[in-house]
Amino acid sequence: MEDRKKKLRDLKRRIKAVPDSRFAILIYVGTACLVSAWMLISPCLMTLVLPVLSLLIIYKFYDEKNLKKILVAGVIIVLVMALLVSFYQVHLWYNKEPTVQESEHLKNGTVNPLYGNADTEFNFTVEIEDGLEGNYTVQLNITHLGTIGPIQDEQKVYNMSEHRGSNGTYYKNLTLGENLYNYSFSLKVNRSDGSPQWEETQGSFGPLTISKRITFISRFIPQTVSMFLVYVFGISLLWWRKKMKRSREESTEGLDEKEEELEDYCPECGALLEGESVCPRCGEKISEEELEEMMDEEGKSSNSGEDTGE
Repeated sequence: MEDRKKKLRDLKRRIKAVPDSRFAILIYVGTACLVSAWMLISPCLMTLVLPVLSLLIIYKFYDEKNLKKILVAGVIIVLVMALLVSFYQVHLWYNKEPTVQESEHLKNGTVNPLYGNADTEFNFTVEIEDGLEGNYTVQLNITHLGTIGPIQDEQKVYNMSEHRGSNGTYYKNLTLGENLYNYSFSLKVNRSDGSPQWEETQGSFGPLTISKRITFISRFIPQTVSMFLVYVFGISLLWWRKKMKRSREESTEGLDEKEEELEDYCPECGALLEGESVCPRCGEKISEEELEEMMDEEGKSSNSGEDTGE
């Protein structure tokens, strides 16, 4: 037990010594990136959580008060994590297999190929479940996700054609511009009473018709900018708090000395006595008892100030 306490004290001592180390910024970056590595799984959390978490680690855990060092460390952390997350996303997108889409009456909805360029012809296919009655229309929904900049959610709908002799297999061949897309299939069934009934598959990411480099840039730039803005806002709050604290200290500076001076004054005219038994202004004589009380109070104030300084 004693050995564990000793190790804990030693660890606290080392943590407190980090701000004075020449490797302080590297330690801050390493700690924040290590703690934040789990956010690779959910990049959406990074925009807000990473800057706040990094500030707490540097300012609270390591007790770093130098705002310039906090800013430099934060810039490095944001760049490193944005790079890692962007690489991770691009790797996932360009190495995943096409997802099979299904709903109540739609089966085996896929696209082939999943990756290409502006000249690639993409073949979308989906099957209708046997036994579906009535008139129906099978549609392909293509959602334009955008590249650099915000997601646009611009959707286009295409009617699909049935393969001859396939008994329920529908297809649509398309060439798409360079971009990121999401696709799904929908079915419109016309009921006997004339009202339509709709159903749609869950939707999948793809096709991708842009290079990995452009995809990386489209992820890296927005993530970096948004995280950096949140981090700078946090540092601005720290700077404002530090400035307010300094202002309060400056406004109260010298009050103790002034209070001590006011204790040694003439009870008749208020002039400073400076230890004299006769007031230099009005000539009022101060008794020895009153003078001793004033001197005692002044001594107590001085001793209290010395104790506080220690």
